[in-house]
Amino acid sequence: MKKILVLLILAIISAASVSFAAVSSTDLTANPRNYDGQIVTYRGEVVGDIMKRKEGAWINVLDGERAVGVWVNDTPMISNISRAGSYFHKGDIVEVRGVFNAACGDHGGDTDIHADSISIVEKGRPIKHPVDPGKFKVIAVFAFTALILLAVYVRASKP
Repeated sequence: MKKILVLLILAIISAASVSFAAVSSTDLTANPRNYDGQIVTYRGEVVGDIMKRKEGAWINVLDGERAVGVWVNDTPMISNISRAGSYFHKGDIVEVRGVFNAACGDHGGDTDIHADSISIVEKGRPIKHPVDPGKFKVIAVFAFTALILLAVYVRASKP
């Protein structure tokens, strides 16, 4: 009897310690019915705008392939998100755990994840886009050409 009790306790502990592997956007879009209504873990970069609404907020999370819309009922859950990705910023990398909806009845039939939790994996940062020095040469040539053409035009238009 003790062996059975010990095995039962070990089974419960191992089941409780199972970690959810992050699902990819490719998996979600290729097999949406397999995940519909299931709790999923999804990881990626917050991109675009954080769109706050009265009853919650939308964020878009890009895993490198596609972005998935994430609905957040509890807006304090997104208060730790400091940056959304754009041309000038690398967005925060987040891990979202929530219910995947292949066609959400609450949101017009769109595919989304209703977040139960969001954790910041990595903070975003500014992105620098250095200007290629060769572009300055091209600009100088065009500016010089424009000045010459302007001088020719002014000289030709005088009576």
